[in-house]
Amino acid sequence: MPRMSACSITFSCPVPNEETLESDLSKLSSAH
Repeated sequence: MPRMSACSITFSCPVPNEETLESDLSKLSSAH
């Protein structure tokens, strides 16, 4: 999912859903 990955990195989603935000937070937490 390159689109989702780019979205997570740039945080420029048109309308970020709760699931997307949760997924991004999980990825960030996992990365850190």
